[in-house]
Amino acid sequence: MDPFWEKYERVRPWLHAQIVDAKECRMSETERERIDQYVNCILCGLCYAACPVVASNEDFTGPAALAKLYRFLADSREKRDGKTLDQENAREGMWGCRTVTRCIEVCPKGVRPTDGIEGVRRTLLVQEFRRLFGRKADED
Repeated sequence: MDPFWEKYERVRPWLHAQIVDAKECRMSETERERIDQYVNCILCGLCYAACPVVASNEDFTGPAALAKLYRFLADSREKRDGKTLDQENAREGMWGCRTVTRCIEVCPKGVRPTDGIEGVRRTLLVQEFRRLFGRKADED
């Protein structure tokens, strides 16, 4: 399980927010529902073990870690810098997933890691569009 945990730690799987008052940081029901399935992950490693990409590329971050990254990226309270997202913007990260979905098939808690990985990809693309259009707007 050491490679699993090393990759899990690589995505910094915790909320990056400064919470001053718990009342200020409440989530709406809709926001909470968006991350529920990823919160339900029990870190059993079955998705990691079933993933054919992990079997062929030992550097691939893996489905559990990337799904957990999405759990925090989709959290309305998150104030994460772009480092982790940039780090996973690689073939060994979010782009390594081939959407075979074996991770979904084996999950005992109904978590859909592939959906989370696609969410990480969407988040990166939105961030990149904002950077691109932000620069362009500054240049005009």
